Amino acid sequence: LKDRPNGVLAVDLFSKAEDWLFSRDQSGKLYFMFHKDGHEAKWAKAVRGGAPVPAGQWAHYAASFTRIQRQGQGEVGYLLKIYLNGESVGNLQVLGCEPTNSAACVKFGWGLAKQAWSLNGDVASVRMWKRALSDDEVERDALSSPLVKVAGVAKRELTPAFRRRLA
Repeated sequence: LKDRPNGVLAVDLFSKAEDWLFSRDQSGKLYFMFHKDGHEAKWAKAVRGGAPVPAGQWAHYAASFTRIQRQGQGEVGYLLKIYLNGESVGNLQVLGCEPTNSAACVKFGWGLAKQAWSLNGDVASVRMWKRALSDDEVERDALSSPLVKVAGVAKRELTPAFRRRLA
């Protein structure tokens, strides 16, 4: 995604009715959350993170949603993760609830506030999987984008091959 350099931030990235929302707040930080099934107008706590990306600069955004089922410890729920340019920038365990799963379509660049927070930028590609990708898979996906200049993941030792790709 690349915001248009006209001072208007593209806030809502992707949503599925009131099932889930992957977006940015007014400061440009990412957030991802889902609606609790059976709870009218109740959203689970959002995972938040990442730094704002300057307008006119391409960025790779990703979110994952993984089932947690550690019944021996009494932990049943979901792990939400968000990524910016292949780097994990936030994760949150949401326990004790199930997400809503409607037959609604996924919308790109249009969230719950409709046009008020609609996309004001360009999208080069979109990919969705039926499973959560690993951190390494998300990083590889970001590196495969010809438009995004990934600066490297600060929390890992960079391999020589990865350093060459960044140069």
